[in-house]
Amino acid sequence: MNDPERWPEVWLPDPYLDNADFIYSGDELRISYVDGAPRILVLRGDREVEELGPEMREQALSSAIPAIPLEAIENSFARNRIVSQTLLEDAPYIVSNIGDALAIATGDEVHARGEWPSGTTLFEVYRPFREHYDDDDDGILIGIEVEYVDFASIAAV
Repeated sequence: MNDPERWPEVWLPDPYLDNADFIYSGDELRISYVDGAPRILVLRGDREVEELGPEMREQALSSAIPAIPLEAIENSFARNRIVSQTLLEDAPYIVSNIGDALAIATGDEVHARGEWPSGTTLFEVYRPFREHYDDDDDGILIGIEVEYVDFASIAAV
């Protein structure tokens, strides 16, 4: 190499070495091809390598691990239900949200249609998820699985 300005084109420093941009006595230089281009790599012989694998590790705790509030993870538990087509068709449902948003989020107000039992202030919101058919009886619909979305409160009737 006659032009020292071209050194970065061939030098490939090892990011795991201290002062990887320097060459020390005892270092071995290796010329190799990386992505089709010649590169110079440094092998520093005194480097210790420790191979790690999966293992159990014990660690003393200064305090107990805090419990995760149920509200933070309750959607992770399946609350899906299978209902009849008639029950799904007769259930109250959300018609639209108030505002320009395409999705409904926490705190949004919506318009709903249907009849709730007297005194209802909170209800669970489900959406149709999957239809289930009877495999033995000519594929007759036996129920519709509804997926739990969240709960909602009634602000006004």
